[in-house]
Amino acid sequence: MSDYKAGSNYDEGFKARYSGQHRTENPYSIRSMQGSDWLTGWTDADNKIYEEAKTRNLNQLNEHGHGKQFLQD
Repeated sequence: MSDYKAGSNYDEGFKARYSGQHRTENPYSIRSMQGSDWLTGWTDADNKIYEEAKTRNLNQLNEHGHGKQFLQD
């Protein structure tokens, strides 16, 4: 535990989400600081993935129109 640096497992959790791991695969206890760092990284990556997907889908709707009028048109 003496080698632990605050936030050191954030990147590990972030990368885990992008590699398709589920949050329950957290290798640390949720009650530990390492587990909290990992879960925060995983959650931030999860949010980023969904925001990117929303943006992609909204852009496709705007490009194709689907017979609708948009305010920016």
